[in-house]
Amino acid sequence: MSLHEIRVKNEETVVKTALKLFVEKGIEQTTMKSIAIEANLTERSVFRYFNTKADLVLETSFYVWSLIQKSLTPLNIQFENQKLSGYELAILVLKSYGKEFFEYPLHLIYIQEAEVYLYRHQMKDLMKKPVDNYIDNNGYLSKALIRGVEDGSISKNENLSKFYYNAYDGLLGLMQKMAISKHNVTDSEILKSRIDDYCEMLVKSIKS
Repeated sequence: MSLHEIRVKNEETVVKTALKLFVEKGIEQTTMKSIAIEANLTERSVFRYFNTKADLVLETSFYVWSLIQKSLTPLNIQFENQKLSGYELAILVLKSYGKEFFEYPLHLIYIQEAEVYLYRHQMKDLMKKPVDNYIDNNGYLSKALIRGVEDGSISKNENLSKFYYNAYDGLLGLMQKMAISKHNVTDSEILKSRIDDYCEMLVKSIKS
């Protein structure tokens, strides 16, 4: 194994280990030393890969988003179905994101904690920056909106871009709130219904 391969493997180990500890104990309560011990590496090695704890928090956040994006790949099949309108696809996309609540509830809470931590440490890479136009993004929701405008199922107006960058934030906020207070509701069907209703309500606001 080359030095480069060893470095890549160790960095991946550090990220996965850090995420596990951050989720279990919280960012502030987790030290770089404890991450190194859990990863079977020296603390010096961890700092060689990540200069600061904030750098590691940022990288673990990106890793969480990559897990979520990877779980959404089945949506590709739905987009190949030409019978589905853009309006229907938009609802499907948001509901698919909503399913991540049941897959990664603690990770969603972690993302919230990470954003606050990074803000305090003046690292704004993770902060969501509104796009000028939904067309400028190649994500699933963007594709659904484009199809919706083309097939007439979604109203074309100046609010679409606002809808685009507010929809995800709104849904994420709801899921994080539900994840934090999940112990108050044990019926998963009630939680799923709440998420689905919210997604439908959002997309209905841009229906033609």
